[in-house]
Amino acid sequence: MSWLYKTDEERKDEISNIAKEETGITNFNENGTMLGFINTIVKIINFLYSGLIELLVQTNYSTASGNFLDLWGMLIGVTRSSGRKTQIIFLGSSYASGKISAGTWFVVEGTVLRFKVLSDISFEENQINFQIPCESEFEGIKYNLTSSNLTIRSTKVVDGLDKIIIPQNNYIAIAGLDDEKDESLRQKIKAKWNSFSEQFPKSKYIYIAKSVLGVQDVKVIRTPRGAGTTDVVISTVVGENTNFIVNNVKNTIIDRGAICRDLLVWVASKKDVLITISFIGDCTSAEIQNKIDAMNNSFLIGEKFVIAKIYHALYSSFSFQSLVISPSNDIEISDYSTCFIKPTITKVGI
Repeated sequence: MSWLYKTDEERKDEISNIAKEETGITNFNENGTMLGFINTIVKIINFLYSGLIELLVQTNYSTASGNFLDLWGMLIGVTRSSGRKTQIIFLGSSYASGKISAGTWFVVEGTVLRFKVLSDISFEENQINFQIPCESEFEGIKYNLTSSNLTIRSTKVVDGLDKIIIPQNNYIAIAGLDDEKDESLRQKIKAKWNSFSEQFPKSKYIYIAKSVLGVQDVKVIRTPRGAGTTDVVISTVVGENTNFIVNNVKNTIIDRGAICRDLLVWVASKKDVLITISFIGDCTSAEIQNKIDAMNNSFLIGEKFVIAKIYHALYSSFSFQSLVISPSNDIEISDYSTCFIKPTITKVGI
């Protein structure tokens, strides 16, 4: 068996046996120079083989990661999507006239999320719900706020400004994006390889749909409407214009010639899951809400709501003396829907 597939200890034993055969010495003194040489050689050999094993992993796109996976994508023209900052519109109310200067920072109370005002905003006395265009500090979907119950405040005093709120609807002008993760890129690469077929397997539609910016997940369903019928179900990044993306997906499919007898592109509906979270810990309710927002941005189409996954996500991010989530049952999600958690969060003991 090749040393690539042996453990560090197995390699050490074989190197010791080689030393015994070559030197004729069968008993190495624990404190002797020869044993020191052998141990040194063992460490060097194991270090080299660990590198070779890692390189071996990268020789297949199904196991490759990071820059190596990028290279596999470049081989067939598939690239990793880059991150993007969120552009969001807050609403302000005033008690006196004043101005919010460009570059002023707003923070989501109880979190580290910050947004920068993009231009000078002048307001009059007792003006209600004037728009304040802002941009997130960094890239990422975690800045695509899904709850209007969060508290927004300025990091410095703005004379005349009474309060800042998140609107109920249509407040994200440009949705933020994370750098595409390995598994998503791997799915695109696999789908692209399969798309080279002259037929129209599901993977061809998956590749085409996922190439459209703003598409979060894709599921292809062969439907019982008749021969050659296909439903392409997509979910979009929170804040994206879904009608625009649906038309973009349809047009891209047609442009690629992947037409069939009866093709429909659906936006996955959101299955609201109402839960209550009560906790004792050092984090804030806003931080937990932000974590739930991130989960809402990452659920796959048809992915089951598993209560244990919520506990794991929260315990892996925060420290709790007590954490209770109810109801405690898992919930099935249809193939045309995505889970959307709507929590009621209470910090106990404050």
